[in-house]
Amino acid sequence: MLALFGIFQAANIVREDLHFTRLQTEISFWGRDDYHPTNAVIQRSNQAMHTLLTGAPKHPAFLYAQANSYAWQAYWAQGQAETRQLSRRAVNLQRKAVAARPAHLFDQAKLAEYIASAEAAGAL
Repeated sequence: MLALFGIFQAANIVREDLHFTRLQTEISFWGRDDYHPTNAVIQRSNQAMHTLLTGAPKHPAFLYAQANSYAWQAYWAQGQAETRQLSRRAVNLQRKAVAARPAHLFDQAKLAEYIASAEAAGAL
């Protein structure tokens, strides 16, 4: 029984990792070579990240990916209120990512970037 539970847990981890890898790849292309995802792609990505974060709310890579998604959405937002709201979300999630792995310099650099963007938008 214990072996079956171990296999089940490993399968869940592999499944989550595959979903996350697909999402992170999608988000990593946002803004590259003028690629702008459709609203449907953004909504699917947000929902999938929400699902992953529900299962692992302190996972730093998941937090960073969602923060990155919100930062791009803030960049593309049409109104100031939406830009400020999305910028705040990006900063808050990235702060959690930094708290989860404080020695990770990339996370700290991204936090500084998101804070600067949020301040420029008047979100902070």
